[in-house]
Parts: sequence; structure tokens; C-alpha cells
Amino acid sequence: MNYRPAEKKDLDLLVQYRLNFIEMHPAHMAYHFMEKSCLHYFMESMENKTFEAIIAEEAQHPIGIGMILYYRSVPSRLNPTGWNGYITNLFVEEQHRGQGIGRGLVKRLVQKAEKRNCYIIMLHASEMGRPLYLKMGFHDITNGMVLNNWEASKKN
Repeated sequence: MNYRPAEKKDLDLLVQYRLNFIEMHPAHMAYHFMEKSCLHYFMESMENKTFEAIIAEEAQHPIGIGMILYYRSVPSRLNPTGWNGYITNLFVEEQHRGQGIGRGLVKRLVQKAEKRNCYIIMLHASEMGRPLYLKMGFHDITNGMVLNNWEASKKN
């Protein structure tokens, strides 16, 4: 088992993992738009260092991935640096699950964040991933809300 940071040569792999993760299939009418949007996002975010990914490999074949996005907020007592991380797209191929690979990916993403003085790390847990995150020290928050204006913007 080998863990390595994603590089620019991995852009197509990152895009494919992302599209698979969000269940965007080639037959979907927005597939090509999403494919280009993801590619642009990964290129730009790797360049400006607001994104990192770790790839888990066996015999140089990818079997898992984890991504972390970085963003800045106003510093506070709980977050004096103002740096926040958001873990997303944690995925391990089904035949390799239950071997600690997901834990290894999360551990390495958290270490990368800490090297950047980013100590507030958030994620949305699937039911499958929830026990792992709880064991690793993540806890629930209840005061969040979201506004999604994507559908409304398409009507204008």
C-alpha cells in the first residue's frame, strides 16, 4: 500500500473520481459541463494551493482517494488562524474497504492541514463513513444552514 499526494499528472483521475463520487454518469445531460468544471477547478485550486488530494495505490493502481479544500474565514477564538479545511470525496474501492485505507487517507489529509496551520476541518459524513470519522475525533455540529440558489439562477 502506498499513499501519495496528487499531482498535475493526476488531473484526469481526480475528475473521474469526483464525477463517480457525485454519481454523474456520461449519459447525464450535464456530464461534459461538469467534467470541464471539475478539471478547471482542480487545475486552478492546485495552482493556488487551496486544494490537496491523497491517492492510495496498490501496485501503482489507484484504489482510494481523499481530498481537502482550504479556505479562509475571519479569525476567531476557536480558529485563530482563520484557516478552514473541508474533506470531501473520501472514497475507497469496494474490494479494498475495511483494511484501514480510509483511515490512512483521513490521517494524511489532517496532517497536511495541520502543516498549514489549519485546525478546523469539516466534512459531511455518509452513513458508511460516519463511524470512522467519530473514531478519529470528528463530532457533529448542529447550527449549520445552507442556501442553494443554483436552480433559481437557471430560471432567470
